[in-house]
Amino acid sequence: MANDWQNYQNEVADFFKSLGLSAGTDLTLQGVRTSHDVDVVVRSQHIGFVRETEAEAIAFIVGKAVGLETGSASADYIHLYHGNASLLIESLEVIQKTSAVILAALEPSLPEAMADAELAQVA
Repeated sequence: MANDWQNYQNEVADFFKSLGLSAGTDLTLQGVRTSHDVDVVVRSQHIGFVRETEAEAIAFIVGKAVGLETGSASADYIHLYHGNASLLIESLEVIQKTSAVILAALEPSLPEAMADAELAQVA
């Protein structure tokens, strides 16, 4: 029974780790009046700022790729969430992969592209 519970704790911790948070199991935390035994502890520092910065950078890349004029809106928004060059560099892999997935989904599939090319030849 204890082994099942430990496996469950580890699964929960792994889930939160997959989201980019830090997680630990079977920890004792000191409260104001006493200590607390906690099964799973999840910690984050300003995860919202990181996610907002990544999302805006992805929106900028996708927008530019499809021909939108964004002006300085993306840069202004990133600065609003305290984003900077080092934060963007740390998130570069996430930004690149997510942008690529979105852009690939926006591209027409190969048979459709071929049909368009065939129609252009006929016209």
